[in-house]
Formats: sequence, C-alpha cells, structure tokens
Amino acid sequence: LLGMVALARDDLASARPLLAGAAASLPDDAAVQANWSLCLFRLDEADAALAASDRALALAPNHADGHYNRGLVLLRQNRLGDAAQAFARAAELLPQHVGAWTRLGETRHALGRYLEAEIALRRALDLTPDDAALHAQLSGVFYDAGVFEAALEHARRAVDLAPQVASGWAQLSAAQRRLGELDASLSSIDHA
Repeated sequence: LLGMVALARDDLASARPLLAGAAASLPDDAAVQANWSLCLFRLDEADAALAASDRALALAPNHADGHYNRGLVLLRQNRLGDAAQAFARAAELLPQHVGAWTRLGETRHALGRYLEAEIALRRALDLTPDDAALHAQLSGVFYDAGVFEAALEHARRAVDLAPQVASGWAQLSAAQRRLGELDASLSSIDHA
C-alpha cells in the first residue's frame, strides 16, 4: 500500500524499494505484480516492466490493469499492434476503463486504423464526455482520415472545454485551414 501511495505521488525513489519488496515477497499476487510492472514502467525499465506484467497476467489472465500496463510498455517500445491488442483486452475486461479505450484509440490511430480509433475514442468520450484532450485526439483522427468537418467539430469542443490547452487550438487551426477558413486558422494558431 505504501508503495502505491509513493507511486501515486510520483515518488519513484520511495516506490521502487517498497514495490520491489512486495513483488518479491508476494510472487503469486497478480495485483502486486501489476503494480510492480507499473512502477518499472514509470522508471523507464521497459523490459523488466514487461516481464512483471507478464507474471501478473500468468497469475490472473483476466486482470484488466495487467493488460493495460502491458499495453503501456508495448506502446513505449513502439510495438503498436501488440499494444493495441493489450489495450483492447483491458477494455473488454473492464469496459469503464477510460485509459484503455483512450490508449486503444491512440494506438489504432498510429496504425492508420482510423475507424477503429474513432470507435475506441468515442467509447472513452462516452465515459468522460467533457475531456478536452479526448476531443482533441479524436479531432486528430478525423483530420488524418480526411474528415475535416468532424475534425473541426471536435477541435472546437476541445477548445471550448479547455481554452488554455494549445493542442486543441492547433487541431482547430489545422482543420480550419483544410476547410479554407484561413483567417480563422491564423487566429486559432495565435492561441496555440
């Protein structure tokens, strides 16, 4: 418990020995192994994090956070197809896992699978409809898919929800430019 508190506070120096000790003393506890995996991921020790995640999943194959943590490591390793599979499994096991849907959308977008990315990000938005970052991300998917009106709609929503966030303004400017709204695009980029 103290290790997770330290990890939540981003105190990795304290979290590491606490979670390492817990993982060593409780090798058959999937949740402990998953937490250790997350700690190692945050410490940028991808190979060790993947091994810990695999241990957690061997102990509890239906552990949603185990699949999610594994996906994070695979995403960092740029193994996008494997990461997408891990995030999809996490979302299947725990449909209210916003992070799994978000990362699934992100990886599918990076793979050029725009419709699948849209579906995943819309699931995340169903759970958190006022998340400006999700609207900006979905705007990027639509932009890359060439659906500029939808890109504009979600970029505007992102800016309405969080006008201080530059990424929303950048997405808005790009969509406006593609739709021929050049003056509006210049104004938006000034906000970014």
